[in-house]
Amino acid sequence: MSHSILEGLRRFLDETHETAIVIPSTDPHGSEYLPDHWKFREACSGFTGSAGDLVVTRDAAGLWTDSRYFLQAGTQLAGTGIELFRIGQPGTPSLWDQLATWCPAGSRVAFFGQLHPRAELERQKAALAERGITLHPISEAVIDRLWPGRPAPATAPAFAHPEAFAGQGMAEKLARLRESLATERAEAHVISQLDAVAWLMNLRGADIAYNPLVVSHAIVTSDEALLFVPAGKIPEDVADGLGAAGVTLVPYDDFLPTLARRFTGGSRVWIDVEAASWATVEHLQGARLVERPSPVTMFKAVKNPVELDGIRRSHVRDGVAMVRFLKWMEDHVPTGRVTELSAAARLLELRAGGERFVGPSFETISAYGPHGAIVHYAPDEASNVSIGTDSLYLIDSGGQYLDGTTDITRTVCFGRPDAKMREHFTRVLAGHLQLAITAFPQGTAGKQLDTVAREKLWEAGLQYGHGTGHGIGAFLGVHEGPHAISPYRCRGQALVPGMITSNEPGLYLQGQYGIRIENVLVVVPDPARSTPELPFHAFENLTMCPVDRRLVEPGLLSAAQLAALDDYHRLVRGALLPHLEPEVAGWLMDATEPLAK
Repeated sequence: MSHSILEGLRRFLDETHETAIVIPSTDPHGSEYLPDHWKFREACSGFTGSAGDLVVTRDAAGLWTDSRYFLQAGTQLAGTGIELFRIGQPGTPSLWDQLATWCPAGSRVAFFGQLHPRAELERQKAALAERGITLHPISEAVIDRLWPGRPAPATAPAFAHPEAFAGQGMAEKLARLRESLATERAEAHVISQLDAVAWLMNLRGADIAYNPLVVSHAIVTSDEALLFVPAGKIPEDVADGLGAAGVTLVPYDDFLPTLARRFTGGSRVWIDVEAASWATVEHLQGARLVERPSPVTMFKAVKNPVELDGIRRSHVRDGVAMVRFLKWMEDHVPTGRVTELSAAARLLELRAGGERFVGPSFETISAYGPHGAIVHYAPDEASNVSIGTDSLYLIDSGGQYLDGTTDITRTVCFGRPDAKMREHFTRVLAGHLQLAITAFPQGTAGKQLDTVAREKLWEAGLQYGHGTGHGIGAFLGVHEGPHAISPYRCRGQALVPGMITSNEPGLYLQGQYGIRIENVLVVVPDPARSTPELPFHAFENLTMCPVDRRLVEPGLLSAAQLAALDDYHRLVRGALLPHLEPEVAGWLMDATEPLAK
């Protein structure tokens, strides 16, 4: 399929006198994980990772992706004629710099107006113009023409997320947003990010795999709230609840025309231009824009007490499933009959037996030996191997529960790990533990904390290419902003109490194995270090699952780190033992024995 679409793209360039086309990995909502209907970059290239932008010219093509996908992309792009550009590697040009190299003066570069953030295009427009290159928006109809068999939009019905889990009703959330509008003297706020709309409207759905989201836009004014959704998406009882909160349903395709029609004569419209598409901003030409991050992003990121209670409870249920899984693996892997796929299926079965489980929060990474070095490896029938006792097994998975979203990675050995495995694992664990016990002053951003998790690896000349932590939603996306513990995802947003983040340092040795240890943390106040002049914050572990003690080399951990591991294992015991059958409880007791002498 990808070869025929690439050929079609090049015919399109010839017919329209365009020199190149840019195809990002996103949709009209700026989503990271996409509905099948919008996986055009995947259809063009054959690369299935969640991050990767494609440029096609008449005689060249390139795909840019990050370190999570270097190995996967290299395999999937083989034979396509698409060059892989590894973001962040020395000598790798940016997409826009390479585009300028490929395009002579006088070139026209096509882009889909609904798929590119306006702010990104504005930043590149001037630099390209200096080289005589112009950007040219094209219609989504081109995708329909070039992609035979394009999947239809999702039809799954939406459902209400009750206040018992959300902690706030729609009317309360809308009132809070309207207070922000009044402060900025804005007449309206335009929201297209799917998780923001879902949070604001207490609405969930199944339009994107693993993400309980509804394809939608919203416009909120001082006295009106419009929700743009596809026909038939909202069941009658859900529509009644939305109507009771003052929300009017509008056909999804009326979103852009409504922007152009309603906001004229200098209306002040608040829009997050870093997230809003080029097409959205173009349809607001008659308005004066308030260009600030959406307040909903922070409302959503700082969990309220009800959300936090649900998240804690969901992690206990998730931990029960995980320890049952690890016990089962320890019993069955030595038989030689457990594969990467059957292990993932067993874990899903155990999670599904828990209360309020909806589905996985992302595609399970079940990776044995060299597969663990492929950061976002997911087994299929072609790659599936048996899990043995000679190497390391990495399982990165999560669950969507009605009251929370989980994300956990454990690396384990079902045989006797060698000294190098133990050293590598413990260096990763040292960073994981050090971050978890780090206190920090108010105003600290994730980028400042990222190095805490890397120090023990750097000491040995080792490194991992991905960030250390990402935000996580409350029965929403497993990735959310605006915060991140990362040298590249972090945009400077300070961590504040109520924010949820992952803690997942790793190490990946191509051809050998991968190691990652991931817990979910919540930011909490630190009264012991705080003063009236300078509040301090700390982290609290939400994930409840032991770390494989067989892989720990205690001499590589500081006294504080060793104490933190033993404290964590006591916490796991206390949380999980009341919910476990005797055989699994006995396994957990052994798995959480203190290491400190």
